[in-house]
Amino acid sequence: MWGEYERRVAGQARELCEQLRLVLEPTMATKMRGDYKSGKRINLKRIIPFIASQFKRDKIWMRRSLPVKRTYRILLAVDNSRSMS
Repeated sequence: MWGEYERRVAGQARELCEQLRLVLEPTMATKMRGDYKSGKRINLKRIIPFIASQFKRDKIWMRRSLPVKRTYRILLAVDNSRSMS
């Protein structure tokens, strides 16, 4: 009996999971990436080569560019009691 119900809802469950994945996909960039001429923070790994090049290699800045990986907990409750009908 369980297998029958599982076959009936498998397609709908897959579609729901895909819709949730699209909605919950992170869009706000908070991680930093480097090698820019302007930005928010200085990339400390680039400071020594910047000074050694007599201030010519000026790509020492970092910007926010990578989306955050978030974790979500989703609870799906199904009431199969006769009180809902």
